[in-house]
Amino acid sequence: MALNIKKFHQLIIAIALLVYCITAYNSHGYLQEDEHYQIIEFAQLKSGANIPQDMPWEYHAAMRSAAQPFVAYCLFRSCSWVNITDPYTLAFLLRLMSALLAIFIINKFVKATIQRINEKYQQLYIFCSYLLWFLPFLNVRFSSETWSGLFFLWATAIVVKNKNENFLIGVLLGISFLCRFQTAILTVSLLSWLLLIKKENRANILKICAGGIIIVLAGIILDHWLYGKVTFTAWNYFYNTLLSDKVIQFGNSPWYAYVKPLIVKPFLLLGTAIVASVTTLILKDRKNIFLWIALPFLVIHSIIPHKEFRFLFPLMNFIPVIILIAWQTIEPKLSGINQILSRTFFSNIIVIILFLINAVALVAVMSRAADGRVAISRYLHNTYPLQPKKIVYSRWCDYVTPELPATFYTDKNTALVQLDALSLFNISFIDTTKLNFFVLRRGIDQAQNDAKGNLLETLGYKKVKQSLPQWIANIGIPCKMIYETEILELYQKQ
Repeated sequence: MALNIKKFHQLIIAIALLVYCITAYNSHGYLQEDEHYQIIEFAQLKSGANIPQDMPWEYHAAMRSAAQPFVAYCLFRSCSWVNITDPYTLAFLLRLMSALLAIFIINKFVKATIQRINEKYQQLYIFCSYLLWFLPFLNVRFSSETWSGLFFLWATAIVVKNKNENFLIGVLLGISFLCRFQTAILTVSLLSWLLLIKKENRANILKICAGGIIIVLAGIILDHWLYGKVTFTAWNYFYNTLLSDKVIQFGNSPWYAYVKPLIVKPFLLLGTAIVASVTTLILKDRKNIFLWIALPFLVIHSIIPHKEFRFLFPLMNFIPVIILIAWQTIEPKLSGINQILSRTFFSNIIVIILFLINAVALVAVMSRAADGRVAISRYLHNTYPLQPKKIVYSRWCDYVTPELPATFYTDKNTALVQLDALSLFNISFIDTTKLNFFVLRRGIDQAQNDAKGNLLETLGYKKVKQSLPQWIANIGIPCKMIYETEILELYQKQ
């Protein structure tokens, strides 16, 4: 007997809780440096574990909101009261908090939007909203992209459900803005849809604005706590990333630079469906709220010269609803495809193939660390917690960036030595009073090691750890999910 939609939703939530918790536990480190250096290290500064000289330039420019560093600081302080001080445990708790928040908000969004999905697709929609292969990996991140996207998703859910909670909508949009200033684009798009398409009462718009303004003012107070002065970090961010001389150091990409990763990174089939779905809504359903949210965000980010794929992450939880609504829009006109899909055999084969692809990719992201350097450092931290260690690595490896030390993860009993190249490594770097390790990054390091007749093996080093399981590399590298140079290998002197 088939489960009704409510029980099916509860089952998926239970599975998602398990998947997200496992992902949060295994996803050591950070997907991008800002997730660590501009949140955790800022919180460490307020805890007294860092000094201002160790901070990235963004701290001295006062251009990052204190909202998430304040959350991390409160969690770290609370944990210290119960003697939880291990950095890897603290980072896991931040990811676990993100995971639970994500499931809570996705649940609200699915309940708000489920009636827009045809009954025959509702189970697929619920499943994809939680368990589309890359969503757990992104949603457990304690990053500005993830948290801003989640709070905006919550605000959108209230708008779609047409609940009279305008002040709360403003509060949520304000929190989203504090987490990531670029979500102001999403907020303006949502308010534009309310005014121009829904014809929302202006008094309700003012209530939304009031809620947002209160949160922004609270953010200024938090910024004073972090920076020790009154400053408006949103303006500082805008000035430093778009108007100042620093803009040139961020790089310059053509307007179409997002098209390829948008198609390739989610897998070719899914990426093509995303682009086709947005195009379909532009042609067939221009008043759709999700189009109004996504399209301006994509267009403006395409105009801005500096581009990183993570800038689009706040939109990722909208992908299932956009694809299914777009499909429903064109489905009646695709009679030939409908005849094929109506045949149980063919439809079952398609579902099984897609489910298996998603399942393999999902298990892969559940099992991997977000950052290879932290995966290696965690292994050393847990395996040799007390023994003095010496770690040698090349500039290419970039195991530790000298000008930006990750003090949060640095063990006090560890000596770090950076070489210009692996080929310069020799017996003089071995310290007999310590455990000796070499961290190799695939690519140039690997080529130089091989060119020297397996230099590390000749010096008595043996591979003991790899930052990424090889089976994931075997799948991810051909699919362009992972690059060979992302993989670090740890060698130990025997």
